[in-house]
Amino acid sequence: MVGSKTSTIVGHPIVEGAQVILTVEEITKDKKVITFKMRRRKNSKSTRGFRRDVAILRVKNIILNDATLVEELNSPIIA
Repeated sequence: MVGSKTSTIVGHPIVEGAQVILTVEEITKDKKVITFKMRRRKNSKSTRGFRRDVAILRVKNIILNDATLVEELNSPIIA
């Protein structure tokens, strides 16, 4: 989805001709996830955990390459 104060363009599933410029702020790990398995009446249980990798991104700019999209975005809404 690309928009301004006056109008919005929604892509199905993407907006053709749009580019997003990103920067990677941080690469870190998420909170720990605990997996616990217990088998009843068997005296058997196991506990495992993991932390998944997470990249924190910052959107710098959204660029519209197609001239028709820019015109459509800048034109007023007709209802």
